[in-house]
Amino acid sequence: MRWFWCSVFGQAYEKAPNSQAVKDYSELKAWFAGGLPPLSVSQFSFDLSLLRQTTPRQRAVYRGVIALVLRNGARDFHTADPMTAATILERKIEDHHVFPQAFLAERKPEVTTTVRDCVLNRALIDKETKGRIGKKAPSTYLQEVEKEVKGKGLGLILRSHLLPDESDSSLRQDLFNQFLEDREVLIAAQLKEVTS
Repeated sequence: MRWFWCSVFGQAYEKAPNSQAVKDYSELKAWFAGGLPPLSVSQFSFDLSLLRQTTPRQRAVYRGVIALVLRNGARDFHTADPMTAATILERKIEDHHVFPQAFLAERKPEVTTTVRDCVLNRALIDKETKGRIGKKAPSTYLQEVEKEVKGKGLGLILRSHLLPDESDSSLRQDLFNQFLEDREVLIAAQLKEVTS
């Protein structure tokens, strides 16, 4: 598992994947036999600032972050139930903006398209909740989600998506730049856990 996460976030397969697979095969065999870990593990490093530049186009890191969220037990924004492969398909759950694009365009026009679309500003959200979000501020639509899930807890849902969950968090106060920093810290903690 450690090799998987190091390979994903180290972007080992972004260039020359066939050559990398051959190299990894021999290094993994040696590691499993008691030898040294593969270079992708022993020399792993990741610059967290890349998360602000990682959009769906940078597939490995982007999907890696989404996989980290699922590993963390992501819950449905509409029902608060744990997400499964079946519920993802049934409820049409996709990755969407946490701070809606239209909200940012109106309130924070200085935010670039890349930062608006970066993986830090994305979460797995069902179609019904996405429709409710529209171009509303997070503070507004999260109150609606909280009413919908009642006693199941909005904080639990937010934590499961590696989103700041405190009642006075940057997310609930519509502080986009602080939100990016806060989410980066939460994702970094998960990344350290799976790559160390």
